[in-house]
Amino acid sequence: MWRDSYCVRQIVREAWRRSFHRREVLARGVMGKPTSKADRQLGGCPTVPVPLTREQRAQVEAELRRGKVEKRVYLRARALLMMADGTPANRVAWELQVHERTAEKWRQRFRQEDPVARLADAPRTGRPHSLSPKPTVHA
Repeated sequence: MWRDSYCVRQIVREAWRRSFHRREVLARGVMGKPTSKADRQLGGCPTVPVPLTREQRAQVEAELRRGKVEKRVYLRARALLMMADGTPANRVAWELQVHERTAEKWRQRFRQEDPVARLADAPRTGRPHSLSPKPTVHA
C-alpha cells in the first residue's frame, strides 16, 4: 500500500514538472523574452480607433485630473483615451485589469454616441428609489 501511494505521488510530480516546463516554453517569445497574452499579435481585423475630437479628449483628460473621480468613471475615461489611440480591447483590459468583455462593452458603448457623455453610468432598470435624496426630519 505504501508503495502504491509513493508511485502515484511520483507520477503526479512528474506530470506537474512536464506541464510547468511546457507552460514556461510557451510563455517565452523571441530570444527567450517572456510575452504576455496581450502582447501577442493575433490574426483578425485591425483595431479601429474610437473617434474622439480634440475638445472631447481635453474634456476626458480634465476629468481624469480632477481631485475626486469615481473608480468606474476613471477606468472608463482611461479606456476611452486608450481606445482613441487605437489600442486593442485585450490590451486595454490587461492594462486596466478588467475582463476583455468589459473592454469590448465599453468600446461598443463609446461608438454609439458622444463618448464623453457615455462615461457616466447608464440609467438602471427596475423600480426607482423609494427614498428621496433630501434628508427627512422625524418629530
